[in-house]
Amino acid sequence: MAGRAVCLLGATRPPGMPGHHIYLESIWVAPEHRGRGVAGRLLTFTFDRLGAAGIEVVFLHVLDGNDAPMRLYKRASFTSASKPEPLTEYPGRSEQLMERRLRPVAC
Repeated sequence: MAGRAVCLLGATRPPGMPGHHIYLESIWVAPEHRGRGVAGRLLTFTFDRLGAAGIEVVFLHVLDGNDAPMRLYKRASFTSASKPEPLTEYPGRSEQLMERRLRPVAC
């Protein structure tokens, strides 16, 4: 298994998104490494790096019925940022926007 990817995470900032926000668009863990805490450690590492780079809020979407990732995101302190939105390309399916604050909001 040496040299094979264990996990990956993709982050982006869509046009118009403030510079202190970022969007996670993909999180993947190799099947043989799932259930071992790899995704949680990947998120912790990512939050540390993003916070050091000045990012204050992290967003992501999760599909309805995708229970394992939803549990992961809730353990990682993500909260709902909107009501579930229907996916027009997948009738009967929806996705939830989640957010996690890395720094307290200034008053």
